[in-house]
Amino acid sequence: VVADPSTIEATGHFPFDRALMARAIERLNQAGADRIYVDATLNTAENPVDDALLAKALDAPGHPPIALPFSVSDWSAANLNAIRTPLAPFMASTSLVGTNYPSDVDRRVRQQTPLKAAASTAPDWLAGQDGIRTRPLFVDFSISAASVPRYEMRRVADGSIAPSAFANKKIIVGLDVPSPLYRVHVPLQGDISRAHFLALGAETVLSGHPLQKPNGLLAATIIFTLALLVGLLITRLRTLAALGIVLTASAAWLFYLPDLQTATGLLLPTLSVPVATMIVWQTLLFRESALTTHVHKRIVRFMGVGRQALVAAVDVMVEPAFILDGKLNLIGSNEPFRAIIGQLAAGDGEAERIAGLVPRDALEEINVPTDASVRIDCSASFID
Repeated sequence: VVADPSTIEATGHFPFDRALMARAIERLNQAGADRIYVDATLNTAENPVDDALLAKALDAPGHPPIALPFSVSDWSAANLNAIRTPLAPFMASTSLVGTNYPSDVDRRVRQQTPLKAAASTAPDWLAGQDGIRTRPLFVDFSISAASVPRYEMRRVADGSIAPSAFANKKIIVGLDVPSPLYRVHVPLQGDISRAHFLALGAETVLSGHPLQKPNGLLAATIIFTLALLVGLLITRLRTLAALGIVLTASAAWLFYLPDLQTATGLLLPTLSVPVATMIVWQTLLFRESALTTHVHKRIVRFMGVGRQALVAAVDVMVEPAFILDGKLNLIGSNEPFRAIIGQLAAGDGEAERIAGLVPRDALEEINVPTDASVRIDCSASFID
């Protein structure tokens, strides 16, 4: 039951017209509501007549359990006991509950957390669980906010809504306005009213299967495994086909996420999987790109290829070949080259002619290599 922009425009009161709220609560009492949570702090006085009407409605004989929220006046307090409660006339026969919902790093709200100062959170209290919650409540956003019946407060107050709509129901009386102060940014559904967010929390508790947040290792395993599967699927595909598969897989993940969360009972990562999949795809695409080829050539030019790879390549060549490092140390040669060096050292002119390596008089000194540490000192013409 909400006050929306049309309510505020008609009554001229923000956030609530307390006389109107009083009449709406009286209707809910008469309709046989199971529980009523009034999402209004009521810690300041307004029109004395309107305040008296609201206090009377909250304390009417035979009314169902009614709860009000408290507000924390000093969030820096270590024990969070610096709270502001509703005014005494409104607390005669109502309970106090907490409504704390911190944002995650992506600015989305996924949980409602208990506070030491409250006996219960609003969702727990609505679900009939009045004990103190010891762990955060992770809300099941597979439940659509649109599935929660919504009624404008004036229509409830004037009796336009049939009492059967509220009989034996958990009722939230709150605001549904575009102000960021009264809206909550959540996964899958975007911005929803604070009243709807609390309703989804209560529905999660009532389902009997609240979601559990997986530990960091399990979450990382899920993200890595799914991204790797998609990556293996697109390894040999062209760019457009791979892009189509990545987008399709990401859309499917977001579409089936509510069902997967319900089936597993885990609060699965929402955007991490599509983002990881995109990263894997771009990494595979980068490996085949012209930029990667250019960078690889530059690295090889600057650092050289692996020594073992060069030695292995030279060893299988038919033509005589050898490898020198930057200090002219012989680090590898093949059998044809070693044979010719041996013949040159022995003064075999025919070997020198066949090899065509270098004129005899251009060699200053040649030592026949016996191991990889042997150095060949030679003239510039030989190096060329």
